[in-house]
Formats: sequence, C-alpha cells, structure tokens
Amino acid sequence: MLNAQTCRVFTAASLLLLASSPARSQDTQLCLFNGAGNMSAPIPPAVILSAPHGPPFRAIVETTFDQRLSDGNSIHGTVRYHIARDSSGKTLLETPFGCYIGDDGHRHQQIQVTVTDPSGQTTTRWQTNNTALNIATISHITHSDPPEEVKAEVKAAAAANADRIRREVEVVQSQTRRESLGSSAFQGVSATGTRTVRTIPAGDEGNTQPIEIINETWTSGDLGITMKAMSDDPRRGGTTTEVEEIHLGEPDPATFSPPPGYTIKELTIKELRPAATAALVAAP
Repeated sequence: MLNAQTCRVFTAASLLLLASSPARSQDTQLCLFNGAGNMSAPIPPAVILSAPHGPPFRAIVETTFDQRLSDGNSIHGTVRYHIARDSSGKTLLETPFGCYIGDDGHRHQQIQVTVTDPSGQTTTRWQTNNTALNIATISHITHSDPPEEVKAEVKAAAAANADRIRREVEVVQSQTRRESLGSSAFQGVSATGTRTVRTIPAGDEGNTQPIEIINETWTSGDLGITMKAMSDDPRRGGTTTEVEEIHLGEPDPATFSPPPGYTIKELTIKELRPAATAALVAAP
C-alpha cells in the first residue's frame, strides 16, 4: 500500500511533475494497446525491474492481448519493446502507452521510453519515431523535507483514507488464493512462479455468476526481473508478457540516450525525501 499512498503524497503536495509530449510515429504495426480503447489502462511494463541494481542486460519483451467478444468476434494484438540495465543501475524501459493515426489512416503504436539514472538522479523520457516533435525531457530530481503544511495535509488525507483502504485490501485478500508454481527456465534464465486467483462473488459487480481473475508471474531472483507475466480477466481479456530475447552483459551506452536529432529539455523536480514520505504515510 505504500506505493499507492506515496502517489497521493505527491499529488497532494503538487511536487511531482510528469512531462510527456504527444508523438507521431512511422511504426507500421497496428495499435491495440490504448488506454481509451479495448484496454481499461495502458499496458504495464511486461518486465518488472524489482531491484535497481543487478547484472547488466538488454532484452526484447513481447506483450500479446486477446479478447473474445460475446458475438463471437475477437481482438488480438502483439507489441514488442525493449528493456535494459547497466552495471551502474541505469535502466531503460519502453512502454506501449497509446496510439496515433498514421498517413495510411490506421492506428499505430506509440512507445514511450523512460531512462532512470539513480546515480545522476535523473529521469529521461522520449517517444520513439517521433518525427513531428522530437523532444526528450530530462528531469533532475532534488530531494527535500516536506513543509509543515504538506505534512498536515498528508496526515489528514492518510487518516481519512485509512479505513477505506484497509477494508478494500481485506476484501481483495479474502477473495484471493495464492499458489506456488515452482521453478522454470525462460531464455535460459531460472525463474520462480506464483499464481493468484481472485474470485469476485456473484452480484459484487452486477455479475450473475462468480468471476475468476487469474494472474501468473515468473520472477528471476538473480536478475531481479519478471521473465513472464500472464493475466486472464474475463471482463477485459487476457494479456501475456514475456522476455523473448535476453543478452547478459553491458548494453551499449547509446541505448540510454535519446536518438540523434532530438531536442533536449531539462526540468527540475522537487520530490519528498523517501524516508520522510514513508514516515508521513505510516503516521497515525
């Protein structure tokens, strides 16, 4: 729950600025992964970097979406993107996040690239194949203790939401069962699997019968990444994300830089110190 409440801290304090620009790409792949389209939210990163530091690598990830409609029609789409990490902990994550209409009149996939550099305390973002507005935004993070008025606001918000959040968590936990899937290898990398099944009772969401939502994750403890993740939600369809190609070793440094010709815009973002934020969220 810390992550969700931390986001509320940033929102309440108005201290976190997220900058991105609409892009126009020359990609020829049709777009199905759109937050306002058949998915209720943008496709999450397939590979979760659970630890900033770890062995360096670069990888190609594939996400596939399938949904069968009640009239027998179906929706299918696949998108590929890249992730990487160097030995200093710098990471690159490409994320399918929306669509644009190309010159051919079809929707095409937009990819946002995020490079996080813990040592330099910067986050760089750009969009691929952005021929209309080639801009990369570099955000410099500075940490500071929250002012007293923010502390009061955060504590009040946390207190107001504490009971509601606790009840929501208890409901989801009571509906969910977990099981271990053992170990398996993906692209030669060993990973441990976990399956969770959440059963929404009949009537909770207007459903006449219970709904089962199944999620599987296969995580490599050695690399600190999720090698495969599957989600099957009858309300939204099924998504499978998997590392389909991985290369261990130091990535090319150019991997973490915007393409040639991009305009660089630099921002300064003030962020609450992590320790102070955690203390505020945990405070009664």
